[in-house]
Amino acid sequence: MDTDEARPAMRSEDGKHSRRGLFAGALALLGVETLTKAPRAQAGTDGDVVLGADNGPVTTRTAIRTANWKEFAVLADPNNDGNPYGSIGVWGHGQTYGVVGEADPSIVSSGVLGIGSLGGPAVVAQGGLGHGVSATSENGIGLYGVGTGATAWGVKGEARGTGVGVEGVNTSTGPGVSASNTGGGLALQVYGPSVLNGPSTLDGPSTFNAPYSSTFNGPSIFNSTAVFSRSGTVVIPSGVKTATVTPPGGLSSSALVLAVMQNVAGGVMVKAAVPNPGAGTFQIVLNKAPLSPASATVAWFVVN
Repeated sequence: MDTDEARPAMRSEDGKHSRRGLFAGALALLGVETLTKAPRAQAGTDGDVVLGADNGPVTTRTAIRTANWKEFAVLADPNNDGNPYGSIGVWGHGQTYGVVGEADPSIVSSGVLGIGSLGGPAVVAQGGLGHGVSATSENGIGLYGVGTGATAWGVKGEARGTGVGVEGVNTSTGPGVSASNTGGGLALQVYGPSVLNGPSTLDGPSTFNAPYSSTFNGPSIFNSTAVFSRSGTVVIPSGVKTATVTPPGGLSSSALVLAVMQNVAGGVMVKAAVPNPGAGTFQIVLNKAPLSPASATVAWFVVN
């Protein structure tokens, strides 16, 4: 590997600096070099780097660096000497930032654009002890994800240990997480046990499906319909005083079963709703059997 000492500029036979020598000397002073001991790539037809034109093809990477490789930028690395990342177009390394992309603040533009292909991600972020992705915005959105395909996802978070896949935190009075759907679909869909430890407000239709459990440890406000799969109705025909119901997800020993009449049937009322956790069922008991041709419709709801 080359040292930090600048190479002497090449001279022509008459003692004057040749154009190639001046350019090579300047590059050496800047620390432009390949990261291997292979011969330097010939860019132009005479070996010079040609500004304003394509240079190549080359066979080894080229780098610009500071002393002791504290900062460096690598271009066109085909990974023929075993770098840790594979084939690379641009590789930036710095003590504060490896790569900085800055857009013109006077127009709407992007600082960095990443484009993936054949199912690959557009941007890959890997954190050590810190964040994989850290995004901030003074007045707009810190992190914005859009899925443009029919089944594409805007944002997905996945945790493979005991951490959190997606977390939303608000240090002021706004919501930590806000979900909306303007196309008539679900604003928020959760698979698995759910725990809400603070005040929760659901402004749209909400569905909670068994066998997953949902825990609300703070005040919860439902401003629209809420659908619970562990609820329903049962019709008890005339001449019968009881009905056995098997709710989705079974029953735990702490399950509470609520039941109430949904029609008037000559003084018939719900006397009891008796859980049977071992069988995963509960029995609704009426104070008396409905007289023919009446029947009793009972609504039920399982909690816990």
